[in-house]
Amino acid sequence: MCPDQHSAGERSERESDFWAGRRGFVFVLLGFWALWFTLVFLTNLFDGLVHLGALEDGWAFRSGNYEFLGGVMGVYRKYSESASG
Repeated sequence: MCPDQHSAGERSERESDFWAGRRGFVFVLLGFWALWFTLVFLTNLFDGLVHLGALEDGWAFRSGNYEFLGGVMGVYRKYSESASG
């Protein structure tokens, strides 16, 4: 038998150790970050839709990042207006 071929008993034993191995760790880590970035994207999307008026202001599933970024970027707008005038 070749070294990379395993009997059915060995294969099922290897599969049972899936969560304990490196593959399981990578799977859980990538799954966590995929879920995290999906939630961040959706809350930012709904925040943008509230700002555009597509949703009402009382929408709860939004991040609030739009107002924060507007305040941060407003500093540069004030700097630009004072430099040109």
